[in-house]
Amino acid sequence: MFQPRIGIVGAGAVGGYIAGKLASAGCDIVAIDSWVDHVERIRSDGLTINEPGGSQTIRLEALHFSDV
Repeated sequence: MFQPRIGIVGAGAVGGYIAGKLASAGCDIVAIDSWVDHVERIRSDGLTINEPGGSQTIRLEALHFSDV
């Protein structure tokens, strides 16, 4: 079965949350952001989502705008 790759442009609070939730649900996600330090942090440590019920760290691909 074909699974499309989804690119989320902007991996801040809202984009990061959407990217993380989709990735944790099994979607093929790439987060694209302009902040180099943020992209490097996602690459090295994963993307952490903090919610009232707890936190979750998700591994996903992250690219800087210059990588795209």
